[in-house]
Formats: sequence, structure tokens, C-alpha cells
Amino acid sequence: MAIRYFIFALFAVSLISLFISIEKVKVTKKTEEKPTMIFENAKMYTITTTGVDKFLDAKKTLIYNTKEEAHEAKVIIKTKDEKVYDTVLTDYVLKKGDKITLLGNIVFTRGNFITVKTDEMYYDMKTKNAYNTKKFVAYYYDNKFVGDNFSSIDNYYITSNNVNFNIKLKD
Repeated sequence: MAIRYFIFALFAVSLISLFISIEKVKVTKKTEEKPTMIFENAKMYTITTTGVDKFLDAKKTLIYNTKEEAHEAKVIIKTKDEKVYDTVLTDYVLKKGDKITLLGNIVFTRGNFITVKTDEMYYDMKTKNAYNTKKFVAYYYDNKFVGDNFSSIDNYYITSNNVNFNIKLKD
């Protein structure tokens, strides 16, 4: 008798499962890209036929297949004028292709006459244009100007919105 109830229960479960469709839930894991090389206290140089073109000093540098990251970095770049260098200090640098993203406490200096301080900066190496979307403070010699965001064209001209100038006059 118990076997009859057990067989009937199995038959009922099989009929119910025949009409109820059970979808298999696909679990997709997003795989995080792992670095191919890791450098601690890295000092990297870009050497051309005319000499050293760029210098990177970073506490930690991660090189992936598709991108490069540097933490607490200092970048020195030679300009067209042999006596003037561009220096960038930042907390984080991300380079993907020709696009560079700088984040956190950025200080850009050109020679001893231009200084720009901001929290983010983006740079396109192909077009040589830099821009940001946050407030910045810039100094040209002793003159100060503050703005909402800026963009530079060909590393020469800087445009901005809502700029406030403080110009120091000669005595």
C-alpha cells in the first residue's frame, strides 16, 4: 500500500514538473583583468634619438594588456624649448591607448612660470588637448586665476568658463 502511494506521488511530481518550465539561471562572473607587470618605486624613461623625452617616477605602476596605471606619480616631459620642462604630480594616472586620465591632487607646472592645480585632468596624446570638468587654480608668474573647468589646445592656449583673475601690478 505504501508503495502504491509512493509511485502515485512520483507520477504526480513528474506530471507537475512536465508542465512547469524551470529556467537555468546563468551566472556570469565579470573577470577582472590582472596586470602583466607590477613595478614598485618605478623610474621609467622614454628615450628618443635626441635624448630622454619623458620621465615617470611612481610608487606603484601596473601594466595591463589594454591599459597602464601609476599611483603617486611624477611625470617630467621635455617641451619644444630645451630649457623648459613640464612636470605633473598626481595621485593616480590611467593610460588607455592615446587617452590619459589624471586623478587626485594634480599639480601641473611648466618651467617656473605656469602652475595649474586641480583634482582631475584628461589628456589626448593624438590631439595634444587637455581638459577637466572640475574647478582649478592656475598661476602665471604672480598672477592667479580660478575657473570652473578648462581645456587647452595643442598644449599652448587655455580656455575656461567663469574665470576670476587676480593680476598683480608692478610697483
